[in-house]
Amino acid sequence: MTPPRSQAEHKAAAGTAIDKVTIDRLVLDSPITRQKDPNGLEFLNFKYTDNDGKVYLCVLPAAMAGGEHTLSEWLSTFNVYRKPEVLAQKTVERKPGEKLGDFPFISPKPQAQEKQPEQPKTPRPTVNLPTMPSAPTTATKGQPTMPGSPGAPPGTPPPVQLPEEGMRTR
Repeated sequence: MTPPRSQAEHKAAAGTAIDKVTIDRLVLDSPITRQKDPNGLEFLNFKYTDNDGKVYLCVLPAAMAGGEHTLSEWLSTFNVYRKPEVLAQKTVERKPGEKLGDFPFISPKPQAQEKQPEQPKTPRPTVNLPTMPSAPTTATKGQPTMPGSPGAPPGTPPPVQLPEEGMRTR
């Protein structure tokens, strides 16, 4: 026996949501024309409008036009293959509360900082740190000091002797 629910059950909205579409289902600013370059590669030429209302010419390789993608994925692909010249500018009206999607690395708007009365700057006191004494070296000419040898700094372990060839190890 299940207890009665205190909230009304959620019902899906009528109609179907469009998640992924093919390129022929997109609303573009010009019809798609096909063109082959001298190497035999096929390209699709068309005009499209980005999220800012700028109209661009896109020269998309035909191989990139296959499959189903979301609208934002198509727009990202078109932005890679667009010509840099802006052909026209359309006005774009944003709905209130509409969430804007943008490149994720854009920094937030700077916040207005309250001005505080300036205080006279006081110089920081200098701190004299003691200097470390240098390590004594008693190495002979051309020979480096080995750990554990008489000229090595104190606290270093003695050198490890490796067995010579022919000696047995356990």
